[in-house]
Amino acid sequence: MLFQGMQDLILEIQTKIDLDRNLLYYDQSVKTILSESRHNHCLYCAAIANIIAKNNRIEKEKIEKCVTAAILHDITKEFKEQTHRDLMQQQNQSEKLDEFPKSLWHAITGKVYVRKNLNVNDPEILEAIRFHTTGNPGMGIVAKIVFAADYFSSKHMINSDLDIDKSLDTLCLEKTTSSLIYLVEENKPVHHDTIDFYHHLIESMYGK
Repeated sequence: MLFQGMQDLILEIQTKIDLDRNLLYYDQSVKTILSESRHNHCLYCAAIANIIAKNNRIEKEKIEKCVTAAILHDITKEFKEQTHRDLMQQQNQSEKLDEFPKSLWHAITGKVYVRKNLNVNDPEILEAIRFHTTGNPGMGIVAKIVFAADYFSSKHMINSDLDIDKSLDTLCLEKTTSSLIYLVEENKPVHHDTIDFYHHLIESMYGK
């Protein structure tokens, strides 16, 4: 069951989506692929991305890109292992899935899927989908916003007080730190992009 704050934000972003032909197409495409709970996460992520983007006063065009990428970011999340492999093989992709933990596969195949099946070619949207889980030091503002929004719309955050009125780098650092702690405590591998992004944020924010 959705708690009231989350429900209100989803209704608000759904209204925005329903009034935009492109966003509606992307949302309907996601809805036919994902479970209801995962689709709700994508809507909530889009709502949070919309808020963070407006808080950072970025131009309207980039706000639309943030919302689009947030809607699409988990589109292959529930694919079976062989479906991920088939997609990469069919598109002759150079990235080797077996070089990544399976928890990251959907970020890689998601970028490939939306480009192939939904004709999404905008590099900022594709970058946001590709790095929404690990982060990356070279990410632009759209990717950073979706990276942060994914964390604040995650299961373990939805019942907490939503505190996103902070600098974008601060929000990204909160997610990166939380991810590192979780992965280390669970004895899971940490991708080098996440470590590099953490160091990049610390250096840019604190000069260390």
